Amino acid sequence: MDMLHSIWNLSDQRDLNRKQDRQIAATDSSLQGAQQRIRDLQFRVGNLAATCQALCNLLVEKLGVSPEEVQGAIEQTLSLSAVSASGTCPSCNHPFDQGRTACLYCGFKPSPDVP
Repeated sequence: MDMLHSIWNLSDQRDLNRKQDRQIAATDSSLQGAQQRIRDLQFRVGNLAATCQALCNLLVEKLGVSPEEVQGAIEQTLSLSAVSASGTCPSCNHPFDQGRTACLYCGFKPSPDVP
């Protein structure tokens, strides 16, 4: 009986080891996929940053827009994005629809200093 019990335990241990090996392989694969996605996103962010810089340079060089005006427009857009992301007007607490430049209810317009 002890021999059967030992064989049974060895079989159970082998099955457990195989299961753990599969879990480790799946985790490694998932980790590699996540790392690749991070690299892809970093590449895309770098490209977007370069594109934004090129567009800012064109505005300044070709259209005569001052760097301060460009920076002000960027800050205004970021402020609008923050208010739109919250979904609520900080002035009247009504819904603030994404893409709007002013609140439909009270006329509030986010400025660069409004987070």
